[in-house]
Formats: sequence, structure tokens, C-alpha cells
Amino acid sequence: MLGAGLSMLFQRGMVKDILDEVFGSRAITYLLGMLEFIGSLLLLLSHNIWTGGPLPVLVTVLSWILFIEGGFYLSASKKTIGELRKVITKDSFYIPLSVFYLVIAFYFIYSAF
Repeated sequence: MLGAGLSMLFQRGMVKDILDEVFGSRAITYLLGMLEFIGSLLLLLSHNIWTGGPLPVLVTVLSWILFIEGGFYLSASKKTIGELRKVITKDSFYIPLSVFYLVIAFYFIYSAF
């Protein structure tokens, strides 16, 4: 997450080009959705913990978000994916998302040590 957040902030043009290419291909979007769906499902099956402090709960919440996102990518139409691409690449959404990734990454790093 730290690498994603930093590259989103400092390599904005490159990341937006990558997002355009990924969301422009339905096959790649489907494949990434499948990987995200299966990976988050495995994480949820092994770590669906809602007690024990903020870190386990944050991992569980992020796992559920990724699970729903993966299911969305698997079932959404190409038109819907295109609309999502337009929203994600707008600075009003893109920059707060980058900062969110950085905050979560720093929290994980801080909690690990």
C-alpha cells in the first residue's frame, strides 16, 4: 500500500495511464477481479475478526471492501467499468485515495513495530 500510495502521488500520469489500460480491457479487469475476489475470500475465511483492537478490525474491513470490489469487477459491464475509470482518475477522487493508501500503510507499519 505504501508503494501504491507514493506512486499514485508522485507518478500521477503513469498511474492514470495504467488505470486507463487496465480498465480499458475487460479481460484484464475480469482477471484482476477474480484474483481480488479469491484473495480477499481467503483472507476473510482465515481472518474475519471483529474484536481485539483496531488493527484486526481494519484488516477485516479492508478484506470485505476488497471482496465486494472483486465481485463488482467480475459482474460489472464494460460501460460501468468505463464510468468507474472516469471517476477514479478525477483529481477530486484520485488524490484523497492516494492519501488514504498512505495513511493505512503508515498505520500498518506503525502497528507492526
